[in-house]
Amino acid sequence: MVLVGLAIAAELLVNSRALVVRYEGRWFFPTYGRIHTGREFDLNYDYEVNYRDLKKHFATQPSGNWLVLAPVPFGPLENAYPGETFKPRPPDWERGNYLGTDQINRDILARLLYGFRNALIFAGCFIVLTYLIGITLGCLMGYFGGWFDLLVQRLIEIWSNIPFLFVVIKIGRAHV
Repeated sequence: MVLVGLAIAAELLVNSRALVVRYEGRWFFPTYGRIHTGREFDLNYDYEVNYRDLKKHFATQPSGNWLVLAPVPFGPLENAYPGETFKPRPPDWERGNYLGTDQINRDILARLLYGFRNALIFAGCFIVLTYLIGITLGCLMGYFGGWFDLLVQRLIEIWSNIPFLFVVIKIGRAHV
């Protein structure tokens, strides 16, 4: 249950966007809101703000602007060392790479947490779909009976003799 809770709250723990921004008396919640450009915070660009750089920018000004970043301030697909060579790096507690980075500079903890969440979503959808098909077929077999019941029961017996793992692999590869 702890892991499921972590997967549900992934954006609050691992995210390249700020959780809360206080800028010139206004509140922003970029994690669950819209994308904010650099112009909104008086920066010289029109694309999405790099909140780690914005935090450094706020630290140099005595204006009282501040922001709160997630404990791991990197996304699962983000290059944690832009402009540097691609290589795995050891954990760096100061930067927030608590498990280090992979061979193309992506944060390992971010990838683990978001990958686990994707696996949980896939498993949940698979279970719901399996139950929907099973309950629907069972109801139809009970309602119609006779030859329909016998035919579907034979198909179920054939299907149940196919190894489960093989079916999951085939279904998973069909979606890739």
